[in-house]
Amino acid sequence: MSAIPIDTLRRYQTDPMAYFSDSRIPAEGNPRFGDVWADFQAEAFRVLSECILAVESGRHPPWRGVFLERVKGASKDSDIGLALNHALLFSSRPLTIEVAADDFLQASELRGAMADDIRLNSWKGVLEVQTKRIVHREWASECKFLTRDEFARHGSRPDITVCNELSHIQSEGFASTVLDNATKIPSNLTVIATNAGHLKTWQHRWRELYRQNPRWWFQKVDSRPPWQNAADIEDARARSSPSRFKSLFRGIWTPIGGDAIPAKWIDDAILDGRPLSYRTPNYPAGAIGVDAGLSHHHGAVVVACVDPAAQKVRVMRVWDFPPPVRLSRIAGAIREARRIFQVRAVHADPWQFAGLGQQLEQEGFNVELHYPTSANQNSQATALMEVLRNGQLEIHKEHELLVRDLYATQVIDRKSADVTTGYRLAWVEDETGHGDRAAALANILPCCVEALGIPVGPAAEPRVVGRVGGDGMKMWG
Repeated sequence: MSAIPIDTLRRYQTDPMAYFSDSRIPAEGNPRFGDVWADFQAEAFRVLSECILAVESGRHPPWRGVFLERVKGASKDSDIGLALNHALLFSSRPLTIEVAADDFLQASELRGAMADDIRLNSWKGVLEVQTKRIVHREWASECKFLTRDEFARHGSRPDITVCNELSHIQSEGFASTVLDNATKIPSNLTVIATNAGHLKTWQHRWRELYRQNPRWWFQKVDSRPPWQNAADIEDARARSSPSRFKSLFRGIWTPIGGDAIPAKWIDDAILDGRPLSYRTPNYPAGAIGVDAGLSHHHGAVVVACVDPAAQKVRVMRVWDFPPPVRLSRIAGAIREARRIFQVRAVHADPWQFAGLGQQLEQEGFNVELHYPTSANQNSQATALMEVLRNGQLEIHKEHELLVRDLYATQVIDRKSADVTTGYRLAWVEDETGHGDRAAALANILPCCVEALGIPVGPAAEPRVVGRVGGDGMKMWG
């Protein structure tokens, strides 16, 4: 650090705002940051300055954590990276910094921002950029980049922790472990940075927790930063789905299900108060939906009954089977459903179920296998949207995993992709499965809405295993 006067270095050490302001940044002409930064950046730097000075000297920072929620392109990585480089350069004691991200590509964003700062400000060359670390060449301070797919340790003791792009981290367990390590150090500073993400997720729950925590400083930037071109933002709007554009460029947390299923429809379907009775219902129709699951997915069995008088489809019971899924346990749940609800109709995806379906047929069940044809998928997606839109689906809040699946359901309009006509349901795999409970429910909804007299469009005739009730389409027990 001998390339600049020692007095300047001493001023930077005790006054991080001067250090931030004088640093050259990767913009046209490499200007001094203080000449071009936005008000929201200066505000964040003032908070980070106080916190970093405290950590560097081993004191408790004035804020336990800093939560930065900004739209895409609003300089989260660059601003945090500049602050981390100050900690590496000027701490009076060796520091350990941990930056957690979902994968190496995501981690590389912050690493790259720190590397650009070092490159443009040659006096910072005492910091060495390595593949997964940035270290002080003459001091023991280091910044380590941790990713979800490689992280398996619970014993680290970081002085500064950064949870980067929270809305993109797939594992709550990974993020929790990273923050648990931070909790062990009283003088730790934790920084969480993110775009807006999806409602009804653990990331949004964390966001609300820290937004309301008086020990945390929370910043939300939901408008276009001054250096972004308005025409570029309009181009992003044109190429993005409405929900994606709202999350990334307007700072709006959106339903996981995208634009096809408004969160209010799902909210209205959830019952509070007393749980549904598990006694045999006095309904004329009911069915059992099954998703047998893949080797790494959950299995699920869902029972729904139809009340034509009230024009309601009521979810009565949900069984969830974590992997590895045993067909014997699924068969046991199906038999229990018949015993409790007097229902014999079973609707399932044929994957891993054909053999069990034949066995159940011999026991007196009516079994129907739904192959994933475009017509069948369209019927399932349309039926789900219709019962939710019309307020005809009832699910008690105790069926927590099914409720979560519904918020995570994406309805894909295949007409927009010129692939085929109609819709299909899709889910992103996470720690609770792959939408398995909702997939089981979707298998029975077309018959449920048919019993209510709701048209759901043409559907291909599915293959039937065993006896079929009535006209060959209504599969009621």
